[in-house]
Amino acid sequence: MSIEIWISLVVTGLLISISPGAGALNTMKQSIKYGFKNTLYPIFGLQLGWFIQIIIVFLGLGNIIIDSTILYNLLSWLGAIYLIILGIKEWNSRIDKFDFKDTDNKINNKHNFWSAVLINLLNIKATILLVAILPIFLTINIPFLKQVFIIACTLIFLDIIVMIIYASLASKLRFIINDSKNLKILNIIVGSILILLGFSLLYNSINI
Repeated sequence: MSIEIWISLVVTGLLISISPGAGALNTMKQSIKYGFKNTLYPIFGLQLGWFIQIIIVFLGLGNIIIDSTILYNLLSWLGAIYLIILGIKEWNSRIDKFDFKDTDNKINNKHNFWSAVLINLLNIKATILLVAILPIFLTINIPFLKQVFIIACTLIFLDIIVMIIYASLASKLRFIINDSKNLKILNIIVGSILILLGFSLLYNSINI
């Protein structure tokens, strides 16, 4: 892979990661609620889901998913329903003020990790995007697995950096919003966005 192609990959990866979505939203909410350190668990969960998506596309399964209406709709609906469930949980989450000194004892990092994995793994839009753009960065005369390794590492590294920036910025809001009224508003906003994203996926899959 030439340096020019790699730079193009970096720019593309940054644009993908910076664009707001369920992953970024989840990262910011976790950082506000549990602090920057504990947000690393869902951030790496997102990367595992992202990595699996990349491998799926390189194995050719991405094209199979897109070409199969039944499989495509099934994954779209699963992803949409999962986002809607997350949104409803945000609506119904407790509104107690955060005890920042006792945060580590209340957080379930394992649950947050696997929840983040599913967010990216069930993101059918990411599959379509990867199928569309990844072939652009492949070079014929370079070993395929070597290129897969470079592309996957680059995209994941960039996403980690962007998510860390999101988490760092969001963590600064912790003490500002530590009020029952503000927390309720935050839960409603986050939940509503997740639900809207879910229904958007459902609408798009029905109208394809």
